[in-house]
Amino acid sequence: MRALHAYLLALKEHGFDAAPAPAGLTADGHEQLAFIPGDAALSPFSDWAMTGSALASVGSLLRRLHETSAAVEVDTRAEWPPDLADLQGGAMLCHNDVCPANVAFREGRASALIDFDLAAPGRALWDIAMTARYRVPMLDPESAAALHPPGLDAVARLRILADSYGL
Repeated sequence: MRALHAYLLALKEHGFDAAPAPAGLTADGHEQLAFIPGDAALSPFSDWAMTGSALASVGSLLRRLHETSAAVEVDTRAEWPPDLADLQGGAMLCHNDVCPANVAFREGRASALIDFDLAAPGRALWDIAMTARYRVPMLDPESAAALHPPGLDAVARLRILADSYGL
């Protein structure tokens, strides 16, 4: 999507280096992005990806994204994916899918956000809530048990996310 590529380029121009850079489009229209080194968690999520310090680094990284994204104009004519988008919309582009698999980690810290295929205009608070859904997690107990290590304290983890974001 050209609008997403323009957004990712604008993030770089505004100093945000924690998102993939567009590399072009294939002949059949699929986007190509630069590779970002690091480890991403796959489900069921490993203990290392769900530590409090990992969560805190995700909150800080999300805050950096939002601060930069607020300075980047959103192409409101583009057709953004509605799947996880903020129903109220918004003036900035949100990632909407900061699940464990969409964060690259290096040395135990979140170093980049990847997989912007569900990005859409929204509000920062919506993006934080979507991040909490996956990373706290704020899921029903059965779903949480299938994906996350046992014994996660959702209340404490929500506080870690909120504090590291700066709420």
